[in-house]
Amino acid sequence: MDLEQKLRELAKHEQYVVPYDPALMNRMRLTIHQRLQSNRKPFPFVVAPIIVVVLIVVFLSGGLEHFRAGGGTGKNIEGENNRVIEYAPAPVISDRLAKMLNMMTSYDDIEIKKTGPSQLAEVFLRADEAHEVETNKGKLQVVIFPENVNAEQIELDEDLTTSGNITYTFTGTELKEELLPLRAKGPTYVYTKSNLLFATNNSSLVGSIRYIFDLREVHSDILTSFGLNWDEYDIYRRIGKRGKDGWSEKQLKDIAIIALRPPDELEIGDLMPAIFFKKGEPIASIIYQKASGVNKLRQYRWDQATEAWILEQNKSIQGKKRKRE
Repeated sequence: MDLEQKLRELAKHEQYVVPYDPALMNRMRLTIHQRLQSNRKPFPFVVAPIIVVVLIVVFLSGGLEHFRAGGGTGKNIEGENNRVIEYAPAPVISDRLAKMLNMMTSYDDIEIKKTGPSQLAEVFLRADEAHEVETNKGKLQVVIFPENVNAEQIELDEDLTTSGNITYTFTGTELKEELLPLRAKGPTYVYTKSNLLFATNNSSLVGSIRYIFDLREVHSDILTSFGLNWDEYDIYRRIGKRGKDGWSEKQLKDIAIIALRPPDELEIGDLMPAIFFKKGEPIASIIYQKASGVNKLRQYRWDQATEAWILEQNKSIQGKKRKRE
């Protein structure tokens, strides 16, 4: 039985067995958030010594243009008195959403099926844009606020007292009150980061989003510690049969094998290596972090004459020690 079903049964049980009171509702909300925290995806740490390295490589094809195509149909959202507001489909996807979707598919096995206007489009008065993203793991509502808005102050406020008629709203921001409360068939899960808000009814999906942003932040810190600019690199978590931007299958496979054979050997608790290709140059940077918090960088350049990756830099620097989850 999945987490969502358990929570629905919990809400239904509490409705008939225990009279409503604020303390009970608070305990139910805490239970949901605790279970959501327990479902967080762990970082890719080394959990056992690596003896044989076998890397099956699968390429994530397509760039930002894949996500910029318009699509989807208008969505409806019901308010307190069954008011229905229709939204016209967005003709194109913004650069901000395109870059975020590209990051999501680069860091996880999330596949984007289609995008369209979100049911939260007019709920948040300070939002710049809102989208519904349909993935292979479920639907995701994405709200993008201006850069000066801290979405991490926003909290979900759910009412689970009536079975089959769960409602929710948000606190910590300006809302269009006449559209509230919103309705849901089950618990809603929210993750906020900087000026972004993600909402879904799938705890596994929101766990993946949290994992993606947390791991990206670690990689960004490591690159920055060596004076490298994130925007000048592309991450290759998965590599496949077709090359990208001129990379051949041999180049991609060879660097992937090198990445899992660091000179000082991977140890239990180390963050798994990640490969970053420099845009427009035959350079691959392999970064990872030791359990002690020491950042590692090995930078290679492709030598066309020998058809091999040649090590150019091998650096270490003390970084931020990460708490292992």
